[in-house]
Amino acid sequence: MSTETITLIVVVLAILYAVLSAFIPTLRIKLPTSLDTWKAFLRGQFIVLLAFLTLGGLFGGLSAFSSRYVNKPNKMDQVKEYPIDATTRKLYEENVEPYARIVIIARVEEPKDGSANLMIFQSRPGEASPAPTSLPLPSSTWARVDLPNNYSTLGLMVEPPEKDKTAATKVSVFTYLSTK
Repeated sequence: MSTETITLIVVVLAILYAVLSAFIPTLRIKLPTSLDTWKAFLRGQFIVLLAFLTLGGLFGGLSAFSSRYVNKPNKMDQVKEYPIDATTRKLYEENVEPYARIVIIARVEEPKDGSANLMIFQSRPGEASPAPTSLPLPSSTWARVDLPNNYSTLGLMVEPPEKDKTAATKVSVFTYLSTK
């Protein structure tokens, strides 16, 4: 440690001592004055306090150590970003067969007053696809949808909004794919 650090510590301790010595008499805390009183305290109440402090430290340490193994993210879980150009009507497809849950978060990036509709398609090979889910994207706010996954393919496409609204040109879409 440098001499400036040691000097700072000494000054802080001196100020702390001065403040405490000024305030302790005003609190009227009576400390035991005889050696017998201190021995009784150390044999009784102090041992109980020390035992519970040690027990609490052990439980805290064990819970902090074991929490690393609980709710550990699965290596299969993924977050994917799709920066979608909304002027082209392109379908983005993703294989989602190993996942049990899908969370989609999206918002309009450009223009700030623009809006759009995110169409979410889910399908299985050899089966008719159900109607797509439409997620309206108002200007500059995040929209979220949680979907249980029973399908093998997820499709995302951005469509323009109603005629009286400004169409978005850039949309950010994040998908969280979870196995749980």
